Amino acid sequence: MLQLRHLRVAVPLTGLALIVTACSSAGTSSDSKANANSAGAASGWTVEAEPDAKGAAVVNAINTATKTVDIPIYSIISSSGEDASFTSYLTAAKARGVNIRVMMNGGYGHASPTVAQAYLAKLKAAPGAGTVGVNYSSNNFSITHQKSIITDAADATGKPLSSDALPSTARLVVSTGNFSAGYPVSNPGPWYGARDFEMTSTNPADIALAEQTFVSDFSCAPVNVIQPPNEQATDRLIWSNGTTGPQANSSLQTPADNYPASYGFYPQDATYPSIKGNVRQMQADLINSAQSGDTLKIYNEEFTDPNSIALLLSAIGRGVKVQVTMTASTPSTPTKANATWDNQLKVAKAGGEVHLYTNGAPDTLYIHAKSIILVPNGATSATAAYAGSTNLGAGSMNFNRELGVNFNTSTGDEAALNSLNNTFNEDWSRTQNVTVWNSSSQPVPPTVALKDRIPTAATTPPAGLQDTPPAKCGSVAATAAKK
Repeated sequence: MLQLRHLRVAVPLTGLALIVTACSSAGTSSDSKANANSAGAASGWTVEAEPDAKGAAVVNAINTATKTVDIPIYSIISSSGEDASFTSYLTAAKARGVNIRVMMNGGYGHASPTVAQAYLAKLKAAPGAGTVGVNYSSNNFSITHQKSIITDAADATGKPLSSDALPSTARLVVSTGNFSAGYPVSNPGPWYGARDFEMTSTNPADIALAEQTFVSDFSCAPVNVIQPPNEQATDRLIWSNGTTGPQANSSLQTPADNYPASYGFYPQDATYPSIKGNVRQMQADLINSAQSGDTLKIYNEEFTDPNSIALLLSAIGRGVKVQVTMTASTPSTPTKANATWDNQLKVAKAGGEVHLYTNGAPDTLYIHAKSIILVPNGATSATAAYAGSTNLGAGSMNFNRELGVNFNTSTGDEAALNSLNNTFNEDWSRTQNVTVWNSSSQPVPPTVALKDRIPTAATTPPAGLQDTPPAKCGSVAATAAKK
């Protein structure tokens, strides 16, 4: 996803189901593909909703780490700066002798070499015997948009541990939110200030696979050794692994087996060879499994992928109730805002319902979560869901490094599903600063006049909105941004 940051207003909410403990089970001792994603095992996952939990899952994982903290993250320094409280958890871990590695997405100004090197210097200057490494992320992906914490899953040399060698303190936290300071710039909110989810696994197989992938990306491994291999839609961990081939010399050259020339602003119908990942098939299977009378509940920040929208329209056509809760797009991102408005209109006109939170309104949450929740006809509880960093956009699904979680009652996820579903229900019921679109009411979007269309060609953003290309993978201490 190309994420141009929006205004966030954090408000404490009450009455949500937040911290829940799912059935726990130890992972297998095998690192084979059959066990790597624990698709048939009891859950071992918990789900917490932000801003209510105040980052508890992330804080607890870092604070209980005894050996290592590894962080693949899209934004740990935003245009509002770093979040001092988040940084304090890392420096406290370093003081305990914990080794810390941060892999941040390159470019976007806030992760420029000057800023990133200053962040590295701050962590290194903090007292303690723990080591520190800050790298730009792998150039096998257009954007590293994953947001995770992995603790005590590597040895003293930084190599990933096998699942049967993990200590009891090992954790994987998959977040839908970033770890940088929130908006507005004049008065930044906390890193957990938007509506997001933090999903924690104690399952050794999940943790080991996430760590293997992190180490591969952190080390700038070429495409042929990138983990995880051969993802399936039924796996526990859901990757939007956008590898289309190695980028020689980390340049912006775009041969036929690499990324489209319009970095960031992708053609919405683009298809490229060798695209890996299981998120598209997993989400398609989830949407297609919904039958007449069932409900699909969707949080997202983008709504632009034509294939996904087509699946939702087909679901509506067979009698599925489609509910979409988002923060309204703004004119500051014209290409994606227009495509999002178009698709929201299509869903509303077809018989779905869209609730749009006013962006930046006082006492109004910013919806940053990305999830699809399935509730069967006549039921009050969800039976399946996706939640993770992947947006409903072609760029997010096809070209980025993303990570999400496949929840299902068949894998013991009832409590986690309840947390996702109850949070959505609470937000769905709100009326203050919320605009409702349905088959009988579609207000005019506050952008330029729109037609029922999806952009199918690359679009050059207006001056001042172009992305800074990602910096070359490797240590920020020795890396200059690409020109």
